[in-house]
Amino acid sequence: DACARVRQARAPCYELGRRVVDVAGASAAACVRQLNTLPAFAFLLRPAAMDADEARGLLWAILQKCAQYLAPALDAPDARELRTVARRATAALVRLAVAVPDSLMLVYDDLSQLVRARIADAAVSAPIKGHLSEFLLALIAGASCSLAQRRQLARPVVQPLLDALRDLAPALQQPADFAALLGLPALDRACAHGIDADTSRALLAARDARGRVLQMLSTLYVCLNRTLGAGAALTPLWSECAPELVPPLLLLARCLHALWSPAARTDLPWESREARESLFGVLDMSPAERASIVGLAADADAADAIDGAAGVQLAAETGAVRHALGTLRERTYKCIGRLAAMPATFEVADLPANFAACLFADAESLAARHWRFLLADVAAPVLMHVGNWPGVDAESGRATAARFADAWLRPLFAFCTRRLDAEWAELLARGMAPAAELEQAGAEQTSVTDEIVHERIVRDWTRAWSQLVAELLASVAHWIPGAAQIENELASGARSPAQTSPKAGNPALGAYVLGSGAAFSDTLATALAVLRYKDAASVRRVLLQLGELAPALALVALMPMYAPPTPAHASVCAAYTARISSAVAAADDACSGAFTWLATDLASALLHVLRDVFLLDQQDAALALLADLLYYSASLASDRMPQHWAIRNSSGDIDQRAAAAGGARIAPVGDPGRVFRRALLQTMRPALEAAQISADELELTIEELACVSLAKRRRALLKAALLPMLAVETSQLFSQPQPTRVANDSALSRSAPQSWTNKHADRSTSLLDTDAQFDLGSIMP
Repeated sequence: DACARVRQARAPCYELGRRVVDVAGASAAACVRQLNTLPAFAFLLRPAAMDADEARGLLWAILQKCAQYLAPALDAPDARELRTVARRATAALVRLAVAVPDSLMLVYDDLSQLVRARIADAAVSAPIKGHLSEFLLALIAGASCSLAQRRQLARPVVQPLLDALRDLAPALQQPADFAALLGLPALDRACAHGIDADTSRALLAARDARGRVLQMLSTLYVCLNRTLGAGAALTPLWSECAPELVPPLLLLARCLHALWSPAARTDLPWESREARESLFGVLDMSPAERASIVGLAADADAADAIDGAAGVQLAAETGAVRHALGTLRERTYKCIGRLAAMPATFEVADLPANFAACLFADAESLAARHWRFLLADVAAPVLMHVGNWPGVDAESGRATAARFADAWLRPLFAFCTRRLDAEWAELLARGMAPAAELEQAGAEQTSVTDEIVHERIVRDWTRAWSQLVAELLASVAHWIPGAAQIENELASGARSPAQTSPKAGNPALGAYVLGSGAAFSDTLATALAVLRYKDAASVRRVLLQLGELAPALALVALMPMYAPPTPAHASVCAAYTARISSAVAAADDACSGAFTWLATDLASALLHVLRDVFLLDQQDAALALLADLLYYSASLASDRMPQHWAIRNSSGDIDQRAAAAGGARIAPVGDPGRVFRRALLQTMRPALEAAQISADELELTIEELACVSLAKRRRALLKAALLPMLAVETSQLFSQPQPTRVANDSALSRSAPQSWTNKHADRSTSLLDTDAQFDLGSIMP
């Protein structure tokens, strides 16, 4: 009876599905709504229901309906809307492939013929063809079949991409060959001698060649993005293809970068003045790109002139080459980043050296706007994946990360820090406003100046760089847990169980960084360099990661200067100090490399954040980090330790003369933690004297603060003590009187009756009064 009722209920659902399929869309918007609705009928198309003729008929009708919209008429008045409809049709197909792959496999032969016919159709655009290949691979990846069957079905889809990459290889060997692929020699002849029949044919042939390369790369990216990843069914197939995929993509990136190298350009035999002076302007930003950088809408007419120019006019051809270069760069970067998700990529012969040579050989001439994408789409995913694959043990992952990153990571630290230092120095010399004011001004204007574009490019580069640095710090934090956890372990003498929740970063990369003293110190130095840039988002991202790592690092740096009370406590200490043995080496003056970095370099960077008017919103994060650093530096000498940790003298022996710290409110003078806090205070002394803050009084406050367990209270105490030194807004509460706001300041006040406000007569209180002196946030620490 139940099965009969289900069959009875399905019948009207099938009828409804056929009615939706049979609807003839009167407009592009109606077609989009129809295509968005069709995948909702997937619940009727599960494999168990495919024995019914109604289910098979509905499935095939949906597939044909989607295929009907794939080839819009390019000369139609609403061609742009029809292209959107075609993209929604491929999205509906992919959703069906994900929802009911086994049902689609029942009609795979007919379906594959239908898809291949559309791919061969010249009326179907290149992006739609790429998404059709994505549809087939998504279907094959989700189907319940063996790896051999998947390989057999997927090879016909993947092999054309591999063949296209192989055919592209000869054009990637020399700059002149790549310039010919782009059509630059034909453009040079057109500029020098005009457009004759041969030049016109050469320009058209170059446009076709660029189109084929762009189609191949776009298809490759959407397929990789859909079917490659941890546990993905087609990862074994892509792994087999890695030797055919990785080298051509790296060579393509090298050729793209070489175009921006003056040496590579001047070696080519140019005839026209436009080529010799600016390479026809194809390396410059288009108006649409400039507008997108600052968040303004691109000029649709200009985009149409580039994409759909029917003639061979020079301006249109130059725009087409410029557009092709941007798309080539984007797709190449993203494909390399996606391929990092599988170990086979890093087994390609000579990958570390080739990776550095192809991506960073022309770093000096690379345009500033490209670094954001190079860092976000290539460097970051590659570093976060290397050695961090399922089934790879920790030591093998660390070795792979070390072999791969050692060749280029530290030079990248030095290069990006040097370039960004220079870019920010130039911005400051020219004069700049805080980021919030810049964004507000940019939103209010319709024109784009060179200064605004350049500042936005530098900020985007800085944010991509800060994200990479923050992920490196998070990778290190895999091996050094939070200071609170380390303190609990030191108090109990027992290690805490490993955390099972996923964390950011790459533990294999973190193990390499910690195992290499040079890489560890460069990572820390680079993080502090980011704190000196005038971009609040970048500074906050790094501050939050340092807030997790620095207090824990302070505890680990101080461990060798105390004698553990029991062997169990000694074992806990040894486990942490061994991890950063290259960075923590006890010296005669009870200092270490990490000790000095924390008390000097980090303290100086935090002072810069606290006193910088561009970073007002990051003061609380900097104060919280500094307060935690002071608090946890006192852990081993505080009453939070149930057992007494004796102090070691300069030779490493226990100092029997040192006063016991257990139960002491303020640590003894010879206590290493107090030495650390005094060293940090010494770093702050010039700034304290400039702000007329007593260093002695601040030391007493710091020693008291080291005993306060509540984090918010610690931050508030430190903020109150350092308040005269902190950067404040232009309306400084304690240095100048606050201007009284008038009733016309806000729309709310203007619309209120006079009798409700305190702006007249003798009234003194009002809910509508918003004077700054009554803002609790401005007077509370």
